[in-house]
This record gives sequence, C-alpha cells and structure tokens, in this order.
Amino acid sequence: MVWLKSFLKQKSWWYFPGALSVAKEKHLVENYKMLFSDLGVQFSIFPEITWSGVHALYAGYKEDFEDVKRKNFEILENKHVQRVVSNDPHESFVLHHEYGLEVTPAVSLLERHHHKLVGRGSGKAQYIPCNILHNKFNVEKALRRVLERSGYVVVKKPVKPIPCDPVFFQNFPRLTKVVVERVLEGVAEPVLITGCPHCYHLLKTFAGEGFTIVELSEVFVEV
Repeated sequence: MVWLKSFLKQKSWWYFPGALSVAKEKHLVENYKMLFSDLGVQFSIFPEITWSGVHALYAGYKEDFEDVKRKNFEILENKHVQRVVSNDPHESFVLHHEYGLEVTPAVSLLERHHHKLVGRGSGKAQYIPCNILHNKFNVEKALRRVLERSGYVVVKKPVKPIPCDPVFFQNFPRLTKVVVERVLEGVAEPVLITGCPHCYHLLKTFAGEGFTIVELSEVFVEV
C-alpha cells in the first residue's frame, strides 16, 4: 500500500497564503479556501507556518531567513509536502527558488478549472499586473482565461506592472504612493483587478477615491 499513500500525497496541495494575507487581508485566505473547495481541489493549510522568511531575505538578513527556512522545513518534511499553491507571488518565488519546492501560483490552479468558475463582475475593468507575478511566473495565458470568466469586460489597454516589494513599501511609503499613482495615470475604468495581495494592499492604500479595488478571488466568491 506504499504506492497508494504516495499517490494520495501527490494529489494534495499545501495552500500557503503568505504573511500579508494572513495578517492584513484575512478574507483573501478564506476566499481561496472556498474557491479551492468548490473546484474540488484537495489541499491542506498549516497554521504553524505563517511566512517563508521573504521579508528577512529581501531586507538582507540572510541568517534570519535561513533560521526561518530551517524551522519551516522541519514542519514540511513531517507533513510530506510536495506541491504548493499560493496566492502570494513573493512567497511563491522564495518557496520555489530558496526552498526548492514545486510551487504553482493560485491563478494557474484556477485556470486548470476555469470552466467551473462563475464570475460576479459586471461592466468594464482594468487589470493591474504585478511585477513579480508577470516577470517570474508564466501566467499570462492562465490569467486571460480566468479573467474571461470574471463577468467583467477587461480592457486591453496595457498598464505597467506595480513593483510591490513589501520591504520597499514599508521603508518608503511616500515613494511607493508616487509609483502607484504613475502606474494609474490614464486609467479610466473605475474597477481595478489584481491577482497579487501586495498589489491589492498597495492599491487600496494609494489608488485614491474613484477606484474600486478587486482581488482576483473576490470576483468568484460571493461575499
């Protein structure tokens, strides 16, 4: 029965929402849990792991990062984790490149089940790309297919990605505000959609009045 246990392990995902979603955007965690369940995705979530150490790594505290990584690895090995899905591109990048795990962005997993998605949007919307999600992960095709199910008419006007480095935002909030404002120059649609919790948080903080900020999961989950 060893083969059966191995098969079952490979069928399950570890859903890792990341530190920002857990700390400041808790509803996104619940959204993705609900979405994955509705789509028939088998997953586990481990409350004892709250972050990958990404902030320490970005800030240059390599020893602190390695300490977090070591402690997380002890838990992951006991859980026999093989595949990870995350809605946080920064955590995903670190888990893949520093931990060596197989990581799938949440939008890519949603795309595999796109025919089951029922969007709740209406009217026009502008998608705001995330710098790391688009430059480090090949999600363009997946994103288009998911947005086709959103209910929104997503305009095709290109917009520069938001550089959503969480450490930069914490240290330079005024400069971050200027960057976000420049990204949004010329954007006419009142609804802005993003697939990154960091971009979502920045847009809610700095986009200003007149915009409705929507994270991808909110399009498909009835609140």
